[in-house]
Amino acid sequence: MSAADLAKPSAVFADRHFDVALLGVTLPDGDGLDFGRQLLDAGIPIAITTGKHIVLPPGLEHVALMQKPYDFVVLEMTLNCLCGQVVP
Repeated sequence: MSAADLAKPSAVFADRHFDVALLGVTLPDGDGLDFGRQLLDAGIPIAITTGKHIVLPPGLEHVALMQKPYDFVVLEMTLNCLCGQVVP
C-alpha cells in the first residue's frame, strides 16, 4: 500500500498485516515518526525516508534511515534486512 499522507494507512492499520513500512518524515497531515512508533509497537519493522538531514529522535535511533534520492540497490538491501532475509 502507498499513501501520500497518514489518513489512509492509519485507517487500515488495524485491519491489515504489514511486513515492513517505509515512512516519510514530513507528511501533509502528520509526522511519519509518530506513526512509525505505532508500527514498531505493533512489531512492524520500519525504515524512514527523507530528503532532509535529520537525526532520529530517542527511541528511533535503531531504525533504518534512507536519504533521498536513494539507489534501488539500497532500497532492496534495506527491505531485505527489515524482512529478515539474508543479503548475499
